[in-house]
Amino acid sequence: MTSFFLSPAETQDIRQTQHLEERLASILQKHQNLEKRLYDYRENNEYLFEENTELHAQNARLSNLCKEQVECSRTIVVERDALRNDVHEARKAQQTDRAELSRLREEVRKWKQLVSSVSKVENQTVDDELQAAMDQLYYSIQDFAVKQFRGVRFGMLKSFGALVSILMH
Repeated sequence: MTSFFLSPAETQDIRQTQHLEERLASILQKHQNLEKRLYDYRENNEYLFEENTELHAQNARLSNLCKEQVECSRTIVVERDALRNDVHEARKAQQTDRAELSRLREEVRKWKQLVSSVSKVENQTVDDELQAAMDQLYYSIQDFAVKQFRGVRFGMLKSFGALVSILMH
């Protein structure tokens, strides 16, 4: 006859089987969760690798740009120093020209005094030779002053043009 009742050993086996099945289901669930996390980590790792590659490329571009800017700065400093030297030399030349102009003005003043005293002594008689010499002296001083003014002005314009061309590059 068959018995509807299970022996305690059989009941124990069934409980143990159920417990093992529950553990297996739990382990399978944990395994699935771990596989999903592994998949997520792999995707994140790929994204981070791509981002790292992009950042390396950007860093290389910025490094090259920085090197170019440093070289450009050095060039500008050299050109600025050259312009400072040019300005200094132009100022020295201008001072020399001013001294020469002052000397020539003093000489003209003396000639004028001489002419004035000679003309007063001779009762305002005009000496054509002296007048021609004075005219020649006046025009040579005028030419000198104009040439010096234009030379200084041209030199300063040239320096200013060089400065503008440096700043444009």
